[in-house]
Amino acid sequence: MRTRLIVAAVSMLVATPALADEGAFPASWTGFYVGAQAGYGWGRDRIHDSSLSTGNSDYSDRFKIDGMTGGVHGGYNYQTGPWVVGAEADIELANVDGDNPDWPFGDNTKAKIDSQGSLRLRGGYVFGQTLFYATGGLAVAHVKTDYYDGAAHDSYSDTKAGWTIGTGVECTFAANWTARVEYRYADFGRISDHTTTTDSGWQEHNDITEHAIRVGISYKF
Repeated sequence: MRTRLIVAAVSMLVATPALADEGAFPASWTGFYVGAQAGYGWGRDRIHDSSLSTGNSDYSDRFKIDGMTGGVHGGYNYQTGPWVVGAEADIELANVDGDNPDWPFGDNTKAKIDSQGSLRLRGGYVFGQTLFYATGGLAVAHVKTDYYDGAAHDSYSDTKAGWTIGTGVECTFAANWTARVEYRYADFGRISDHTTTTDSGWQEHNDITEHAIRVGISYKF
């Protein structure tokens, strides 16, 4: 899945400039814009426990998470010469999840990002109809965690703020329309759950990071 999406994104990147007649569209990137995006995220949940009484840990592990994302974005660009700076926000529904069977001693844990968003700065350089940019800022995710020990079950949900950084390419392909391909890495920080049913007296810690490739389309006002 990840390889196919990356190949499709690169193909889009190569094809989009060819659709644009050089000089046919306004050269300025300055202004407000809105758009939509879809993508694929993958990453890891690094987990470990700690005793509420001593703080000691008796295990640590990690497992993969992955799945699709999709949502909307909006922002503002300002261009001076070939340089573009701006700010952008996005919000997405997500199904980026995974589980760790036999975690440990025959138990099981699951983690799922079901929604996420960001507030970022962007900055880049324009060549013809194409903007090459870097982006970074605040990342937020709503994460659901589940712990199982036989019939016992603990379930939690939490919204965590972290950070994200990435890079992308955006091309004008029609008047007021652009298409983009973007990669971002996000670290959502640590989620700590007191598992009162499955492992009373202990706290479980999940450190979730995510890579994501997104393709999108935007309309500039």
